Amino acid sequence: MTGWLPDYLWRQGEFQSGVAVFVNSSGQITGLSSDAADLARAERLAGRAMLPGLVNTHSHAFQRAIRGRTERRGGNGYDTFWTWREAMYQVANKLSPEALYHVARMAFLEMLFGGITSVGEFYYLHRDPGGDGYPDRNALAMQTIRAAEDTGLRIALLRAAYTRAGWNQPADPAQARFITARAEHFMTETEALARQCSGGGSWVGVATA
Repeated sequence: MTGWLPDYLWRQGEFQSGVAVFVNSSGQITGLSSDAADLARAERLAGRAMLPGLVNTHSHAFQRAIRGRTERRGGNGYDTFWTWREAMYQVANKLSPEALYHVARMAFLEMLFGGITSVGEFYYLHRDPGGDGYPDRNALAMQTIRAAEDTGLRIALLRAAYTRAGWNQPADPAQARFITARAEHFMTETEALARQCSGGGSWVGVATA
């Protein structure tokens, strides 16, 4: 086992000192101790506090590709949610499954560096740019799950169903990758994805809005 002794450890709703945390070779916490012998064999983390991993409850990992590319500062009032959405549509329609993996992996690595260990991924990038399904209907979702698993981030992939562009509006052609026209197809694909997950650190749910 490996042990660490920070200045403070968040425990039972408060910061406590003189408490070491021990983990096994898989990184799982096996125990906490204030015993003098355990404190002596733990690695000292001076000047640091240790907290439980944080949870990002609402992520769209593929949007990492447009960070810094929208909403410029200026007085012309041009940048709005709608202009941001157009930029998002453009990048969403360019990502291949492999490119999606790399974009999601970067987003998840940055989450880990920020102390996040679990993510709720609100997911709606289901189809190819023309709106057709891949041979594996969940190919894009599995790339996102693989990116999380490869970084060690726990992921709840929450599938969202798009059927139209807005209230009483037809589907926007730019949303072709998002649309699942029939509820039974959405449920069938969601059930298949749940079976494809390796379990452990990844699971599947359904998002509502």
